Amino acid sequence: AKLPHPCTLQDEEGWFEQQRSDPSSRVFAILTLGEGRLIGNCGLHQIDWTNRRAIFGIFIGDRNYQNRGLGSDATRTLLRYAFEEAGLHRVELEVFSFNLRAIHVYEKLGFRPEGLRRQTLYREGAWHDGHVMAILEDEWRALNPNGR
Repeated sequence: AKLPHPCTLQDEEGWFEQQRSDPSSRVFAILTLGEGRLIGNCGLHQIDWTNRRAIFGIFIGDRNYQNRGLGSDATRTLLRYAFEEAGLHRVELEVFSFNLRAIHVYEKLGFRPEGLRRQTLYREGAWHDGHVMAILEDEWRALNPNGR
């Protein structure tokens, strides 16, 4: 189920628990250092173990922790898990046209554009395109020769 925006901590915890029981998902909490406060999650969804691919998602719900590099760090960590631990070959995502900062971050981390889903999201009175991006294992390894 899609979470309402904004969502409560209870909504987030419920969604997280539901995803943890799904064998085609691997989700991880994003916690602050020190106090260990839950600020969001990231995960691999619809994992296709035969073809070694998954869909990436991330959500940082606490606005106080957005735009501080935590999403980039979580994405790097999850990609390391995907390619080194889970044995995946491909991780893909969809990011919407209004999220230019995220598109830039994904490109910086090695995701490449693959296509455009025109006007796929209606939000706040307007249609938005979905940018499909992906990173392959060999592309990730070329950018992270020591697995970092």
